[in-house]
Amino acid sequence: MRPSREILGQPVKDDKQSPALSVDPKAWQPILEAQRPGRPDILAKMLRLYLEDSRKLVDSLLTALAERDGQALQESAHGLKSCSAMVGAARLSELCDQLEGLRTSQSLEEASTLIPVVRQEFDRVCDIFSAELARRTS
Repeated sequence: MRPSREILGQPVKDDKQSPALSVDPKAWQPILEAQRPGRPDILAKMLRLYLEDSRKLVDSLLTALAERDGQALQESAHGLKSCSAMVGAARLSELCDQLEGLRTSQSLEEASTLIPVVRQEFDRVCDIFSAELARRTS
């Protein structure tokens, strides 16, 4: 299959297995448009903040599940959903949207199967953002 688009400067195939599909850099366009000449790289700053803050939200998700706290699970999922959407991690945002709707104790059982998927996608997104940060600072 021919590469049909680029992500992070590299051609990628549009298939469901490609980790690059975890991030849509088109979401970065408004951030890049806010960049002012001679100022620190605003996208790099946002990606660094995301990596720091989102790890806390993932930890909160795991704690909420362990404590069977549906309200805390919903709040953490909402926060991770929102910040992920802002930086183009659409699949992660969608998974968090599903988690956000799970609050009852019966739904918490479903959350226990969804959270590992969220964690895997989160790790993939973090790898992509870390690579982009390395590229931008080299």
